[in-house]
Amino acid sequence: MVLVHGWPVDARLWDGQIPVLAARHRVLAPDLPGFGGSDRPEPDRIGLDLLQRSLTGLMDAVGIDQASFVGHDIGSLAVLLTTIRNPERVDRLVVLNTTPYSDVPRLIRSMILGTKIPGIGALMVSRWGFRMMFRIGTAHPETDAGLLADLYRPKDRAGRRALVDSLRRTTWRDLEEVEAGLGDIDKPTLILWAERDPTGPLSLARHLVADIPESTLKTVPDCGHFLPLDRPAAVAESLAGFLA
Repeated sequence: MVLVHGWPVDARLWDGQIPVLAARHRVLAPDLPGFGGSDRPEPDRIGLDLLQRSLTGLMDAVGIDQASFVGHDIGSLAVLLTTIRNPERVDRLVVLNTTPYSDVPRLIRSMILGTKIPGIGALMVSRWGFRMMFRIGTAHPETDAGLLADLYRPKDRAGRRALVDSLRRTTWRDLEEVEAGLGDIDKPTLILWAERDPTGPLSLARHLVADIPESTLKTVPDCGHFLPLDRPAAVAESLAGFLA
């Protein structure tokens, strides 16, 4: 199986799930281009198409014909696009809190538009900005949002710049191919959704379930947008059960 992180984190998002899943599966958890330890692509190459092609490229590089995919946030968009473009490469599919529609929620739209205003993008990836993102994006009382912010914020300027560029380069057209292809997905799909995500209300999850024919919805209570970090054991249990 391939676990695909979202913005603005990296493959360590899945540290709480990999030990459980690796007991029965071969698990790959890459850093997407521009994130974590991966190379920083030129700004004009950044986009959903690059992220999607990196997943099939990874499969080709390690000799995997087919895999189950788990995606979170923008990683879910890359996973959904992979399923739409290359359905023969996908066995099962898990989608965690994402926005696959061109009519994106107001908070996400504001974040994308904010990166186009001088200075706002730099503020978003500052230490203060990361702490605010993780405070908003987590809900469980035992989650230390400040610790997570310090862990995932890139230490180098190039890494922080790549995060800003990845949002700035996002266009509504990037989502149109995903939105148009949802009804063609015929893979068993689990929509695993945090119940307290201000960027992705439950109505969005129900919309996804209605659009993807073989999908089911499971919600995670007391959990915010970064659900693999907020409720790691619950997410691991749900993934293991569905992918078994």
